[in-house]
Amino acid sequence: MNNIHFSDEATELMLVVERLATQDQSRIVRLIDLLSEAPDDLREQTQRMLRALMAREPETHAECLNGMDAIIAHAEHKLEHATVIARNPEFPQLAATYPLPDR
Repeated sequence: MNNIHFSDEATELMLVVERLATQDQSRIVRLIDLLSEAPDDLREQTQRMLRALMAREPETHAECLNGMDAIIAHAEHKLEHATVIARNPEFPQLAATYPLPDR
């Protein structure tokens, strides 16, 4: 069995996520999944959006979830848009702007 070593920060984050409600865990996993496929500029943009959400200090759990849902929807839209552009030979100049990650 392989031993995987995590940093203290990663371990702390996993413990925090583990204690969250299932719907919150699902949102976090979805966002991580999207960002694992995203180009660097989309990752940076999404991180800025997350920081802005935290800086607003949502007053309710529902307000926070709505903010997360908006960020996820934005990332999904941008990633879908980038994929369509990259696969469409009629838009080579746009495909260069939104490259697909190597898989």
